[in-house]
Amino acid sequence: MGDLTAALCFLLTRAHFAGVPTTRALWSHVSFALDAAKDELSPQDLEGRVLGACVQHPLSNTAPRDPKHIVDVLRWLVGEWRERDWPVPQVLTSGSIEDPTDCPELCYKTYVGWGEGNASLIGDVGRGETSKGVTLLESSGGIVHHTTGLTTWGGAAVLANWVTDYPYLISGRRVLELGAGIGFTASVILTTSDGDHPPPEKYIATDCHHHVLSLLHHNLELNLRDSPMKRTELEAFQSTMGKLLVSEEVQPGQIMPWTPPSAHLRLSSGPPDLTDVTDTSWQNTTKRGTQVEVLQLDWRSPCRLPDVDVILAADVVYAHHLIPPLVALIKSILSGKKSKRTKSTRRRKSRGKDSINGREKEITEGREANGGVGSEEAFESVAADRVAYIACTRRSHETMALFLEEVAKQGLAHSLVYQATLDTDTFLFLYNETHMPVKIYRLSLPEEEMAPSR
Repeated sequence: MGDLTAALCFLLTRAHFAGVPTTRALWSHVSFALDAAKDELSPQDLEGRVLGACVQHPLSNTAPRDPKHIVDVLRWLVGEWRERDWPVPQVLTSGSIEDPTDCPELCYKTYVGWGEGNASLIGDVGRGETSKGVTLLESSGGIVHHTTGLTTWGGAAVLANWVTDYPYLISGRRVLELGAGIGFTASVILTTSDGDHPPPEKYIATDCHHHVLSLLHHNLELNLRDSPMKRTELEAFQSTMGKLLVSEEVQPGQIMPWTPPSAHLRLSSGPPDLTDVTDTSWQNTTKRGTQVEVLQLDWRSPCRLPDVDVILAADVVYAHHLIPPLVALIKSILSGKKSKRTKSTRRRKSRGKDSINGREKEITEGREANGGVGSEEAFESVAADRVAYIACTRRSHETMALFLEEVAKQGLAHSLVYQATLDTDTFLFLYNETHMPVKIYRLSLPEEEMAPSR
């Protein structure tokens, strides 16, 4: 396969399995790539490559996908072939392409290129990088059922990409993620290996909405456990959750207690490290040795939290009334008495411009333009102190100003450590997230208030 054809197939696989609507700009780039690839292969040879990159790819059989999206892709392919006066592939003309009569609200998406979840590797038959990714059950909407947590937002991708580029920030440490949603950031971080740095010692993924927690719990098991889940299991869970979303609708701000879908989940075939499952948490250990916990957490009335070293959060800064309790919670966690230091100061070389960051500006730790750190000793200090990294998609200047004002009001120090502008040609997430800058802020206690480390 030539370079142009390989690029076409990779782009097509990512767009198809992430469920990107064919009306989005990304598909015009797939079309341009198709024109470029015809210089390497004939239309007949391209036919097999293109179909094998999407509707006939092994990933198609690993999980139940959105039937409407599949039909839209088939129609898009027919249109592309006819526009070029190529013979339409027989597989596309052998039957009518009709709109599906039953479209579930929740469908499985695979984000190829992020992490190496087990769900995506089922179909990894000679496909290499075109099959590796994380698979999540989620909604295609933005704010549905009075919550933002049922779908993946762009800030989660930026945060996951940045943390995996600089793994020393969480290596060997205890991590707590606020507003983990359906688990994109956690799944990517926990399935991305780095030979120079051990994984986090502990990862606590938190959210508040009971249905979001059930999806988070399910998606982590789907991507982390040793043996892939069977498609029949995925179909059963998809059906159950779809019914629960309708039958257990809650009002905005209403908190319902959450119970894990299963009390006996195994992420690793090795010796288990389980605690008794309560109605608020679930714990297990991945095969890489990270203890993972899913916890229900209401920022306005938080439960008692274990000591952690690093706080992560993406796209949690949006509702004005939730900003004060969010910042107060972050401060209370940072004010804990114990911080686990790490001696790892090795920095992984940047992978260069990531495919989701069309025009990006790196302001990473060690290269910050204003007041940043620039030596290995400074990097060690950054990695050793208890800190929070909050990825914020700027939806309005007012919201960001209120957040930073509240941070200062509550006595926290903050600095900008990274920013990226997401590009329309490769963006796989919500359509209205493109071209919105995502900034990652580092929050910490002022030096004079730092708790002693152990």
